[in-house]
Amino acid sequence: MKYVKKSGVLSLYDPHVNCSLTFPQVGFDSAGRIGKLNTSYFCDVGFCPNDLTSLYAAEHIQNVYKAVGWEVKAGFLMTNTASCTTMRAPGSFQGISLIEHVMEHIAHELKKDALAVREANLMEKDDLLMPIFFPEAPLDTENLMPVLIKELKSSGDYDKRKLAVEKYNNDNRWKKRGLAVVAARYPFK
Repeated sequence: MKYVKKSGVLSLYDPHVNCSLTFPQVGFDSAGRIGKLNTSYFCDVGFCPNDLTSLYAAEHIQNVYKAVGWEVKAGFLMTNTASCTTMRAPGSFQGISLIEHVMEHIAHELKKDALAVREANLMEKDDLLMPIFFPEAPLDTENLMPVLIKELKSSGDYDKRKLAVEKYNNDNRWKKRGLAVVAARYPFK
């Protein structure tokens, strides 16, 4: 298992995300499977902590991935800005953005396709869900993400488009393009 230690904060802060992730330690193997994740994140709640987005983000940070060996701590920051008003899945965008940022960093460290790292970490039936608001329980249905990703790669010509993006990036020094497939799971029944 390879351990990468990064100090400081990977700031994902913008008006839409309003979260920052501290990234002290993540352990993964050569395929990119996470064996250990120890991190904390903080969401800006403005001047009044009425709506703690960070608590909702905690429910979404696992997303579609196995969370074995994960230790994730949530926090909030009070600032002199206006408080946000949540609507439609509060915290989901923040939680999913945070874990996808980790997946991208692992892929970059291994020099692998980020989608391959995501696929290596997908949860399976009976994998445990992170106990945030509800007791620890297994995923009681089959995870359809591998099938959906395979269909999307096929119908969207992912491999062909990836080669085109790589060629464009090699041909252009300053302008770059990217391609990503990002899965999302809404964890409530």
